[in-house]
Amino acid sequence: MKKLYSALGALLGISIFRKIYQELFILSNSDSVSPLKLYALLLDYRFLVNFGIANFVLLTVLLIPKFIRWVLFGDALDQREIASIREKFNYTLFEFIWGLVILKNIDRESLTAKTVFKYALLFACLVITKSFHYLCDMRVATQARDINNGQYQTKSSLKLFIGINTLICVDALVFLKIKDDMQNSMNIIFGFEVLNLCPLILITMVNYTSSVYMHYRNMSQSPTSLPFVILDFTLNLVRMSLFITYTWICYQNFTFPAHMIPSSYRCFRMLLTKTRNLIIHARNQKMFKRYLTLPKTHSIDGCSNDTCFCLEELSQDKDNDIRKLACNHAFHYECLKWWLVKSETCPVCRSPLQFNDTQDQAGIPLVIT
Repeated sequence: MKKLYSALGALLGISIFRKIYQELFILSNSDSVSPLKLYALLLDYRFLVNFGIANFVLLTVLLIPKFIRWVLFGDALDQREIASIREKFNYTLFEFIWGLVILKNIDRESLTAKTVFKYALLFACLVITKSFHYLCDMRVATQARDINNGQYQTKSSLKLFIGINTLICVDALVFLKIKDDMQNSMNIIFGFEVLNLCPLILITMVNYTSSVYMHYRNMSQSPTSLPFVILDFTLNLVRMSLFITYTWICYQNFTFPAHMIPSSYRCFRMLLTKTRNLIIHARNQKMFKRYLTLPKTHSIDGCSNDTCFCLEELSQDKDNDIRKLACNHAFHYECLKWWLVKSETCPVCRSPLQFNDTQDQAGIPLVIT
């Protein structure tokens, strides 16, 4: 990126030098050249800004992105966040260009300079909203890692909560504004983009809620309870349904929305991943309920006073549900579920997990995937 800015700066410098050279050449061909005229030329800065369109484009590309980034985000972005925003911008720019082509095919007469300018402004608003959403999503992931490391910050978490709710309100207001004029083909294209962004923001809110829930429940890992998994799957299913509905409506009334192909493909892959996670979670829950026995009170006394996960005492109450493996080691149910998803051995003795029922006495290992 530094090489790109250096190249643009070099081109801009060449343009300035060319302007100065032209002015000096005009003076040199005049009848009378005096040091006073040359001095007056150097004092006159107007020719330095009297550029053409190419010079203006170079200056815009060189300075405007940094200025906009500073105005919107300040100096709080790291290189990973900047790279992510740049990737999303290029991704959205592809959809913008293809959407503009589709808009031209839909209504040729409406594609005027005013329409293109309005389309570009809507695109800029959409990019800014998406950029803030991706930043919030990355900050939520960072907060989850900080909670795992015991570095939860209440002030930062509150700011993040306000930011996510602000995004939800802005997205809803923009959609309601566009909804009033759905006869315009431009509003149809951007209305879908704004509506499709809503499930993504809600998914970010779900991830934020799960991380905060993990902190206040004093859990060392993210919760994998069934409601969170089902809600995550449902929101991705809603997104895929929106893609299918929009494609069908646009194809029936206008043309095939080719600019939606990359987004639809990524959404489809995400839905497959969430479906797989839901199936694995449901299967694991079924196996947990069947093969993890509920120990009696007198058997807990023979175990260790605390577990190797959360270092809390083993006690049978409504908040600490205890489960025992076939090797007679007992753990908290939430801690054990997190472990069994990643390993097939006992956390203490490392012995393979066995079916703990009367139907299997041969010691078949319990496979958790």
